[in-house]
Amino acid sequence: MSADEQGNLYVVTGNGTVGNNGDPANLTNRGESALKLFPSGSTLKIETFFTPYDYMNLNNHDFDYGSLGALLIPHSNYYFTGGKKGKLYLLDKNNMGGFQSSANQVQQTIQLGSNAKMHAQAAYFKGNANEFVYIWSENEPLRAYPFNRSTNMLDQSNQIVSNVSGPSGESGAVLSVSSNGSEDGTGILWASYASSGNAEHEVSPGILRAFDAQDITKELWNNHQNFDRDGAGNYAKFSSPTIVNGHVYLPTFSGRVVVYGLLDQ
Repeated sequence: MSADEQGNLYVVTGNGTVGNNGDPANLTNRGESALKLFPSGSTLKIETFFTPYDYMNLNNHDFDYGSLGALLIPHSNYYFTGGKKGKLYLLDKNNMGGFQSSANQVQQTIQLGSNAKMHAQAAYFKGNANEFVYIWSENEPLRAYPFNRSTNMLDQSNQIVSNVSGPSGESGAVLSVSSNGSEDGTGILWASYASSGNAEHEVSPGILRAFDAQDITKELWNNHQNFDRDGAGNYAKFSSPTIVNGHVYLPTFSGRVVVYGLLDQ
């Protein structure tokens, strides 16, 4: 989930019942949907939502909408989501588009490859001049989409694509960003994923990579370069690296959290 300063929660749901009594726009049972929930007394209520027009096909073929999770683009009205059919959606968080029977009424849709099932977590970084949304689905390269404030769209024509071999099987990368605010040259994109195997169905070995957040064609480091010293063990799916006070905390399925920091020179 994501949250804003007003205490609203933003969530994306997977397979499930949509609507009630044959009405897919009914606010009850919001499977296959993006939701904005606002606090009301001791409960939460739906303020706005989006459900893809082809939700029945998504349900019937296990193409959950909610596999990517929720990312709010800071200081904007926009909300980034995606699902197992390889589609990315940019939504207006205050008017997501609801349900339309013939076409989606959203800010933007981007189609990735048919094997991009989005078992992943997106990330965001803003430098002095440019800002990016990052996504690394399984069976796809790492991509950085510039966010254009004049159009409030992701700039597909100027996306940056990494040539580093990435996750396969059915589990993508989980991403985090560290930086010294928006100072250029300090942004690092951290990516954790299964280095082999299919982490959706088995415990798999993992890898942690670091990229220049402003140019993801530049890999800065990975924990396989000195595997005996830095190897972390098994990949913990859906568990993003956490960065604080100059250290990177990486959860694993090897019964430990591994902490990385600068070596003494």
